Amino acid sequence: TRVRSSAASDVYKRQLALIPVEDGGGFDWDEREELLVPVYESPSGFREPPVKRGEGIVGTVFEFQQPMNVADYQALPMAVPGSAARGMRGALAVPMVVAGRPIGVLGVWTYEIRQFSPEEVQVLAVFAANIAPAFEASRIATQRAAQAERLRSLQEVAVAATSVHEPGAIAAMAAEKACELVGADGADICWWDDEAGVLTALSSHRAVPTFEARPWAPAEGVVGEAFSRREPILVSDYQQAPGGMPWVREAGVQSMLAVPLGIRDQTLGVLAVHARRPRAFHTDQVEILTLLASLVTPDLEAAHMLESRDLQVRGLTALHEVAVAASGILDAETLGRLTVDRATDLLEVDSAVLRWWDERSGTLRLLASNDPHPDQHRSTISREQGVIGRAFREGRTV
Repeated sequence: TRVRSSAASDVYKRQLALIPVEDGGGFDWDEREELLVPVYESPSGFREPPVKRGEGIVGTVFEFQQPMNVADYQALPMAVPGSAARGMRGALAVPMVVAGRPIGVLGVWTYEIRQFSPEEVQVLAVFAANIAPAFEASRIATQRAAQAERLRSLQEVAVAATSVHEPGAIAAMAAEKACELVGADGADICWWDDEAGVLTALSSHRAVPTFEARPWAPAEGVVGEAFSRREPILVSDYQQAPGGMPWVREAGVQSMLAVPLGIRDQTLGVLAVHARRPRAFHTDQVEILTLLASLVTPDLEAAHMLESRDLQVRGLTALHEVAVAASGILDAETLGRLTVDRATDLLEVDSAVLRWWDERSGTLRLLASNDPHPDQHRSTISREQGVIGRAFREGRTV
């Protein structure tokens, strides 16, 4: 944060005053990324890159918790190219430790060959020991502030979701908020389609282009696994993980986290986020997404129920209208036209067609159609022709 960066700047300026050197900087250990990340360095045309544990001087000091004093960095086999490029020569680094646990590294350097004296090593080590607790306290305060902000965001979602009654709109809001909360590149809200037997995307949000959402079978990939096992599934290295979907890998996805959407003992769907960065998600983010899922799932289910009931009401109304009309109509073609009109209104489609089995000719005769292009429909078809013939022949919905 800005406050922490300002504090780091003041600390490192005092560090440079303790030992006569040209430049210096400090690295904090980022447990999530498993990297030592520079939090401050002396202004220059080069920036120090993050380093892994055991990499270069900084990574080695952090790994073994011992100072490292190098007279000529340019001649060091383990030199980090980015650090060498700035012309670093003499270098001294010491660990920052709190309660026996390393939290970062302090370093100073010169642009001329120089071996730091034992006294200078001791001064920097004592300075690091004094400031390490303050840096740890700053880190904890930053985490708590971030957590408070996430809880406020979740509350906003909870309030907003109660005023929306359309599943797609609720899902869109939740997908966008999921990306925001965990810094994901994309999120999908998938809902179980009982008829199709797959998880279909209610809504998707992409902070950057990745892959287009597709249906997921139960137990297929991370999404299907979270649904079938009814528990969060976290994959930190998707490219190497077994069971990954080829089309997700091809999109460059490196990390994926999926949590089930459920009410009581029933799993209804999955909230999944992904990123093109390895190890982008961690266990603390599982809790955040699980909480978000628990907030939006009841609203999604309620919206689906309202949608289903609305369809049922419209269906019963249409059936009643047809039944009333049929009681006074003896003409099959007139009744057929009424039927296709009501079917079109009920399902909100462009047109409908009704065929009746003619026993004499052994064909399905066209009884009624409200298609604006009537010439596309033959007056009769056999029971072997098309989708209509198949539905009649098999006696089931197609």
